Amino acid sequence: SAQAQPRAWHARLQRCACAEAGAEAAGGVADGGVLGTRSFTPARSWAEDDADVAVRVSAAAQALLEAAPPGAEAAAADEALLLWYLRDRKGDTDAAVKKLCRALEWRATAPEWTSVGDEAVAREDATGKVALLDGTRDALGRPVLLVRVSRHVVAERDIDASKALSARAIEAAVDACDEQAGVEQFLGVFDMRGFRASGDKSNADFAFVKFMVKLLFDYFPRRVGRVLLVGAPLGFGPVWAVVRPWLGSYGELVRFVKPHEIRQYFSTDEDVPEELSDMMR
Repeated sequence: SAQAQPRAWHARLQRCACAEAGAEAAGGVADGGVLGTRSFTPARSWAEDDADVAVRVSAAAQALLEAAPPGAEAAAADEALLLWYLRDRKGDTDAAVKKLCRALEWRATAPEWTSVGDEAVAREDATGKVALLDGTRDALGRPVLLVRVSRHVVAERDIDASKALSARAIEAAVDACDEQAGVEQFLGVFDMRGFRASGDKSNADFAFVKFMVKLLFDYFPRRVGRVLLVGAPLGFGPVWAVVRPWLGSYGELVRFVKPHEIRQYFSTDEDVPEELSDMMR
């Protein structure tokens, strides 16, 4: 289930964004081949040494305090959070802080965090459209997030609840990364079999895709290491032609694969989870 409450990674943003409210109440993505990269931007690509990193983190903290988004004080004290956004923006302090500000604003004010009820999210979750495959790791040790696209029906979905569910699912995937082992990203598997581009059961939800792009670019930057579109039918071609430009450099992470090719993303047949095993038949 993807409905779990926020944990480590965006709980960090949650803590920052909600810190002030609580106080008041109390008073270029690199392409690493078939599998994708294990990490993404080594610090030395934008910083001369550890001292330079420290200076940049300090500058980002000060700039964040001056920008004063929700939870600025708590975020400015979180060196790991600041460093992640600096890495994402290749050491550009202004760009990193602007991006982090957008994430904090989103975490504090977006309907998917502030007004969507648990029951609405539970209804979306019950469709089985998205799931973090518990205990599953790909050949690079990354957690696996499965999206069954045919179960996302535009005419039937609650878009805010779908956004909330997706945010929580990605958050859970990030939290499942073992950063101490050098695993900072997750694998996204989109089961495209049965995709319908039109009709009453259409799965072509452009408004939702735009949100997902923003989710991955602004709010969980560089956290997805590879996206597999599995078994996409011919009817998906026109949809992809619209969506691809929205992805920018993130489009390089996408691979179209046939169902049986899912095996190459896992070390052994036994490592392919039950939820994906039918693709290999």
